[in-house]
Amino acid sequence: MKIRDTIFGFFLALYDLIISKTSFFSVSGLQTLEEVRATGKPIILAGWHGQDHLLYGFFARYFDISNFVLIVDGDQYQQVLSTYVKVLGFKPIPINMRDDSMGAAKGVLKVVRELKRGKFTFIAPDGPAGPARQPKAGIEVIARRAGAVILPIAIHTNLAIQLNRWDRKYHPFPLARVRVGIGDPIYADTRADKIAHLSQVRIALNEVSDKIQTG
Repeated sequence: MKIRDTIFGFFLALYDLIISKTSFFSVSGLQTLEEVRATGKPIILAGWHGQDHLLYGFFARYFDISNFVLIVDGDQYQQVLSTYVKVLGFKPIPINMRDDSMGAAKGVLKVVRELKRGKFTFIAPDGPAGPARQPKAGIEVIARRAGAVILPIAIHTNLAIQLNRWDRKYHPFPLARVRVGIGDPIYADTRADKIAHLSQVRIALNEVSDKIQTG
């Protein structure tokens, strides 16, 4: 089972590398990214689930991949996803999103520590199993503890298959023209209401996602 999952993870990563090298990316909102970087605060990039295979090309162009940590769902797909992110150059941090034990809490603290050390991360706040466009508390907890800025992003291409599942996951083709949108940053505020903070995330992500899909 582990060998099969490792091979599957390797080929998923190879697919992303091919898409990254052969696709054309246009980005709106780069100035916002640079302004947030200039603050020196930790950055959490956030996007709705299902854009996985489009993300690497964007990250590889505008970030140092070795400075990225990614949460890996520590459930049945842990070996697949850990292999996938390692081959692409990211550092995986396994967290079982369905586990309320101390193990999950320790994983969250690892992410927080990495952010405070200057690493980046990406979180799909409605993952790993939906419902679509409904952010869960995890991103708010991590942002608050790390004092991080949440930077909403959305990625879209018409040259792709979208699966008929809850997140409408993209499987892009080589030579795709990919549009990336960066929305207004959301700054952590320890005094803010958690529900209001998550509502900000949902609204900001919906705005940039709808804009990039209709642009």
